[in-house]
Amino acid sequence: MKPTKQLIQFTHIARTGGSSFRSSILLNFPISQTQFIPTAVKCNWIRVILDNEIVIAPHDLKLVFMHLPFRETTFFYCSQHKIKLFQAVLLREPIKRTLSVLKHCLILAPRNYSNIAKYWEATNGNLDEVLIKCLKHKFCCNVMCKQLSGLDDITNTICTESDSIKGELYSPWHQSKEKYTHEQMSKLLNAAKLNLKHHYDFVGFQETFNDDIVRFCSQLELQRSCNREIKNLDDDISEFTTTDNNIKTLTQMNQYDIELYNYAKSLNH
Repeated sequence: MKPTKQLIQFTHIARTGGSSFRSSILLNFPISQTQFIPTAVKCNWIRVILDNEIVIAPHDLKLVFMHLPFRETTFFYCSQHKIKLFQAVLLREPIKRTLSVLKHCLILAPRNYSNIAKYWEATNGNLDEVLIKCLKHKFCCNVMCKQLSGLDDITNTICTESDSIKGELYSPWHQSKEKYTHEQMSKLLNAAKLNLKHHYDFVGFQETFNDDIVRFCSQLELQRSCNREIKNLDDDISEFTTTDNNIKTLTQMNQYDIELYNYAKSLNH
């Protein structure tokens, strides 16, 4: 690893391959120098990021993975301790990412995502109707854009059955309390584009995971924890058979994420 003291902060967007990415590089870092932040409960690191205060965290922290929105607050921490900040993120083709979210909610953990499970049960597993309900209630719509913009009010991110913030922020159950207008979403989209261009040192993609983890490790002179390639990157959505109607609704749900994804593909990260 390079001798330069730095903090690697990975913005973990749900269902993009972030957990596999984390597993691929963990051997490079002692447990005491890493933080995986899935929840907003009892964590000063999260509170100060969300409140835009100066971050108080272990001075020898090397790696942070978090289901949190982009915030520039971490820059204060790095400046305070004279540490270089290296920001990384994985994106995924938005329609596939949304289908993966649905599988997670319906098949892997239905008890935790009962609203979506109820949609599924009430429609006898009719994907068209479930997606229409998701679009109506803004479930899992344009999450990459919102998370990377840094402009989405964190109180707008809630559990589907509660007004309180609990569990993973921007996790599969992300649902917006506020339904953004086109003008508001355009503002979030532009902010997300600027953040990707100016603040992220590494932008990878779930579709090219195997090549991108090699590129990431090479860029930072890290060893890969596991050299096993992931052969079927779309295995998590194999249960779904999409139709033209499905694709139309999924495209509406991810209008701004699709534009952000295509923009990210054009960047030389």
